Parts: sequence; structure tokens; C-alpha cells
Amino acid sequence: MSHDIFISYSRKDISDVKAIKEELEKHDFSCWMDLTGIVSGTRRFSKTIIDAIEASRTMLFFLSSNSQQSEWALKEIDYAMYEVAQCYEKGLGTERDRGKALLWYQRCVKSRYAASHDAEIRLAELAEE
Repeated sequence: MSHDIFISYSRKDISDVKAIKEELEKHDFSCWMDLTGIVSGTRRFSKTIIDAIEASRTMLFFLSSNSQQSEWALKEIDYAMYEVAQCYEKGLGTERDRGKALLWYQRCVKSRYAASHDAEIRLAELAEE
């Protein structure tokens, strides 16, 4: 199932984020955020989050001191940066742009989270071309 918006946040901010989600849904945006309490760190959690990011048209990152300290929120941002790089590299939903792909892969590598290893590989391969 696709969604307009994937919402990334820290559980410590859930009441504020729920209010934003409700407001967006009043304006006919379909939103996805983990409200079911998937156990963090499990394989099911990672797959569920990745599938939800890929099924969403855009991502909203609820920036707070809590989200900046949330390992999973930062991993979600990292994965989204990797997806942006892939879009520019392959021309998915935008024109192919090698320079922008390189830029987004570099940002992903600097983050040192979930997708940084794959980004490092793609960065090296593009640099050789």
C-alpha cells in the first residue's frame, strides 16, 4: 500500500507527531508512521520501515532533540538519502544526474548509518566511470 507521507520521529515525541499526522490526514494526505510498536532492532522492524519508506512519496522528519538522539530515526533518514541518490543515478522520477547522485551518496556515507556501506560501494563505482 502506498502513502503520501512517511513520518519519521522519536517515540518520545509521539503526542506532537500524532497531532501533525491528524492534521495532514484532514487535508487528504495518507500518512504512515509506526504506531503499533514494532520491536526496535528486529529484522521485522527493519523490513517494515524500509517497505514503508519505499511505499511513500515523501518523508517528513520530525526534528527535535529527541529525534536527533534516536538511532532508528537517523537510520530512516540515512535510508531515504540512499533512495534519493538511487533516483538521481537511475533517473527514477527525475532526470538522471550523476553529480547529484554522487552528492547524495556522499551524504549517506558521512552519516555512517544503515545504508552507508551500500552508498560507499556505489560512490566508488560511479567515481570509476
